[in-house]
Amino acid sequence: MKIHFKNPLLASFVLLSVILASCSKDNSLTPEEQPDPVSGVYVLNEGDFQANNASLSYIDFLTGNLTPDIYGTANSSDPSNPKALGDIASDMDIYGSLLYVVVNESNKIEILNASTAKIVKTINIDQPRYIAFHSGKAFITSYTDHVFVLDTLSKTITAQIKVGRTPEQIVASGNRLYVANAGWADAITGGEYDNTVSVIDPVLLKEESKITVADNIDIIFADNKGKLYVSSTDIYNTVDWSILKPSRLYRIDTKTNKVDKEYEFGAHLMAFTKNKAYLVSNNYKAGEDTFLEMDLGTETLTESDIFKGVELDHLYGLAVDSDNGDIWLSDANYGQLGKVRRYNKALDKIDLTYTTGAFPSVFVFKR
Repeated sequence: MKIHFKNPLLASFVLLSVILASCSKDNSLTPEEQPDPVSGVYVLNEGDFQANNASLSYIDFLTGNLTPDIYGTANSSDPSNPKALGDIASDMDIYGSLLYVVVNESNKIEILNASTAKIVKTINIDQPRYIAFHSGKAFITSYTDHVFVLDTLSKTITAQIKVGRTPEQIVASGNRLYVANAGWADAITGGEYDNTVSVIDPVLLKEESKITVADNIDIIFADNKGKLYVSSTDIYNTVDWSILKPSRLYRIDTKTNKVDKEYEFGAHLMAFTKNKAYLVSNNYKAGEDTFLEMDLGTETLTESDIFKGVELDHLYGLAVDSDNGDIWLSDANYGQLGKVRRYNKALDKIDLTYTTGAFPSVFVFKR
């Protein structure tokens, strides 16, 4: 489990609860179309809370070169004084020709040219958190308990949708969007956690229903089979630090909008590709992170030794390259720059390791 919070405000109440991207989420292709090959990967480095040291790195697959702070260098006339990305970068994704970067504590969305990382426009939003795309619109969760709707053509905010309390991750699946509502902000002051997933109609721009799941859910991913995977985060007893409610993984059938399976462990990192899911759990085995593979067809779950023997500190980000099945894993080392590693599926080994920025957390592959 991450000890450094992807939710920066949770650092102020660690005694209450200890709190993961992929390619574009809405770039579907017709069968006769072929996507351009992946040419590189952006790595979003979250940064330290209130340190203004979030950054964006880029790894070029053709040359193998790493640009540690491509945002800073691309948007500054003085290479010795790169422009700061901001405070706590929490999410990003590519839609069309643009890269959207969510910077939580700096209250903004940076819209960048996906080829050059140059700023196209900056959108100010209070406490933005995660982003997903559907039908030409970006949907951005906010700690104001709303989802902001950004028109990707006009690059303006066109609507706000009221959802659950303290919304975290958002994902598009089929003709709906789904938001994991954690409710931790109320728990700080002795209130209740939220336990729902909001279902959003992207045409009518409204929350049409809620799905009851579990307290303190913050992670949500969609496979390509009409299923959602939602994970809660441990809830602690503030007296003796024992776990009152351990994190758990739940599966939702989007046809019925009901939970159809509960797993006896949680998953703080998830990545999906074709018929397989990769998960990282801190309570599949007590006291350690376990890397798991799940066959989405047979539902077979197995432990993987892909990263066995590699010295890891805190697993912080996970992604799969859909072109070749390569797995990218990030490692956050407190007080030092983070590292990302690539497991080369064809070679069946880790063949690349890069040092990026503080707390690398999100990967987006560029075509």
